[in-house]
Amino acid sequence: MDIKRPFEKGVLGMLSCTWDVVLQTPLVIRSASHKAAFKQQADKEKKGRGMDVDFNWQNAESKLNKNDSKHKEYSEVTDLNYHFFIENNQMKVEYHIPASSIRGALRNAAIKRLVEQEVREAFTIKKAMTLAEIEEKLNNARRQLEERKNGWFEILSLFGIAFDILPEDDNPLTWCGRMRLMTEMKKNSINKPIECSGQQIQSADGPRNIKRHITVRNPLDRVTMAAKEGGLHFGSEMSEGETFQIHFHILNPKPSDLDLLKLWHDDINDGFLRFGGLTSQGRGRVKIENQSYRLFVSAASSLFAYLKSLGKSDIAKDTLYDGFWFGAELSYEELRKLDLMKLESN
Repeated sequence: MDIKRPFEKGVLGMLSCTWDVVLQTPLVIRSASHKAAFKQQADKEKKGRGMDVDFNWQNAESKLNKNDSKHKEYSEVTDLNYHFFIENNQMKVEYHIPASSIRGALRNAAIKRLVEQEVREAFTIKKAMTLAEIEEKLNNARRQLEERKNGWFEILSLFGIAFDILPEDDNPLTWCGRMRLMTEMKKNSINKPIECSGQQIQSADGPRNIKRHITVRNPLDRVTMAAKEGGLHFGSEMSEGETFQIHFHILNPKPSDLDLLKLWHDDINDGFLRFGGLTSQGRGRVKIENQSYRLFVSAASSLFAYLKSLGKSDIAKDTLYDGFWFGAELSYEELRKLDLMKLESN
């Protein structure tokens, strides 16, 4: 079967979209390995939690050493995701929302909304499969993309696919996706406090680019249904009201891409699509407060002249693309009126 590739005629257009996102409930995206150290009271005190609060991020490992009797009052705190960056020739660290987490949530939402239940595992290979079963799975996957009876082609064209499961296959299902997604924390979020039970922890170190708080969870014993002895779990959460941005860059945008953007936008604002962990416990609800769209079109596309005729300011002017690309700020409604399929004709 000859399946049309996403970049068969090159790149003739690019849609840039930015969403300003505000947390309606706390957000939890855990660090893969890092634990912070936290205490609520001195070890000698039997009462009075919150009277000797301390939070250690950089020196957590030494405080959590159970062989050190001086620090046995400290407990582990599961930390939020963070990354390192260079600023003014210095390495710095800040809490960060990984693009992969947002991207994965959007992909899963698209599959649930566009793909029928019986074919959602069309691109899933199980360990116990025989070679014959794998070949049948590959043939079925090709049929799904060729026939386009559901949303698999539109989803994989956007997100990409690596399905080269047979080494001898000279035409593997491996595409580079057309969408690049990035996240950005607002730069005005600096020196934010960390709180526990409404009390700010003044001695806290580590990243301060977001407001966060410590929560306490106590798992239940499945037999007695009572709280487990010594089962308190402390965790950091990004606090309600914090903001970040989601940036989409979509090459050769299509009408189906706009449909997905609208689907995601509505599901997010209606609370059906949430991000991070503990979503079943109310975490991860956000709201898109502002959205902006910019469309760039190559002079090789038949849409080039039409976009210029709209009388929009050329945002590609005085850039490397000046003259052979045209860019315009558009609303979502204006994008819907464009025949984006003309991007493929030249």
